[in-house]
Amino acid sequence: MPPIGAMIFSALGRNPLVGMMCAYASVAGAFSANLIVTSLDVLLIGFTEPAAQSAGIPVTGVHAAMNYYFQAFSVITLTVVSKWVTLKVLESRLGPSKHAAEAMEEVTPQRKKALKNAGIALLIYLVIVALGIIPPHGILREPETFSPIASNAPLMKGLVVLIALMFFIPGLVYGKFAGIFKSGKDIVAAFNETMTNMGSYVAMSFFMAQFINFFGWSNLGILFAIKGANALQTSGFPIPVILVLFTLLCVVLDILLGSASAKWAIMAPIFIPMFMFLGFHPSLITMAYRIGDSVINIVTPLLAYFGMLLVSARKYDNSIGMGTLMANMLPYSLSFLAVWLIQLLVWYFLKLPMGPGAPLMLP
Repeated sequence: MPPIGAMIFSALGRNPLVGMMCAYASVAGAFSANLIVTSLDVLLIGFTEPAAQSAGIPVTGVHAAMNYYFQAFSVITLTVVSKWVTLKVLESRLGPSKHAAEAMEEVTPQRKKALKNAGIALLIYLVIVALGIIPPHGILREPETFSPIASNAPLMKGLVVLIALMFFIPGLVYGKFAGIFKSGKDIVAAFNETMTNMGSYVAMSFFMAQFINFFGWSNLGILFAIKGANALQTSGFPIPVILVLFTLLCVVLDILLGSASAKWAIMAPIFIPMFMFLGFHPSLITMAYRIGDSVINIVTPLLAYFGMLLVSARKYDNSIGMGTLMANMLPYSLSFLAVWLIQLLVWYFLKLPMGPGAPLMLP
């Protein structure tokens, strides 16, 4: 998405770096604002469900889509915030483009036809997937309860593959009808060409991986998580304050411990039962965790994609460094955090359901 954002802004005569940073922030920072259930939802529920069961309180609605209402509404709020930061903060800071607008290839009748056929292929694929979900006994539903959003439903387990095919099939059809792919060798060559541009990123990732592993071996992130969780649990603060402090704790932890599942494996067994004993559904604290885990992704160099962003940015400015990039991305991170916390508190005070079958309060 960042290269596409840069290309669009450049074609409009605006600074491509602004478009690149906007795209990166909107993907990395709004990681838990989605209109569809993602693989991360499925991954995290694997820790939420046993933590909820350990409380010994009967609870329903603990599934991969239990935060869907909140996440879907977040798409609207964070889109507005991203637009405001991009136009009012970043563009004024970085100024107009110093590069000539990128040349746009003419869209030939053959490519228009290819694009149309790719759209048809996508529609057919989505219909096939829908036929496995919509019927009461669809093959993508959980075989016992026939729920499409249960943790062990084929839809949830195969979500990553289904999403990958959703992009691969139309791309393959477009390449075939546009005359780009004449044989299997052309498809392999396209993969090779894409990976050629990733050389500097792979080299940078090697050294980033060493640092992350050394830090992991020290167990500093885990120790900090346990100490912070214990402090919040015994603080005696009101629930809204604990929600905010817990989210901020997750923000700090995300700087030290990048893996979303690793942090949640530590936090869920402590905070899920704690909030359930207070009468709250597990979806509330899970969403608070996801907010803290998402917003810092925009600025942390421990996220693998940050190195990719830096490599892409140097295409337009060779002098840009990691510190400059982090400073320019910080307004997105702080704005997302502030708006998301307000939204969470509004949800809390109005007792709105977090997702289908997942009320804020336990029955």
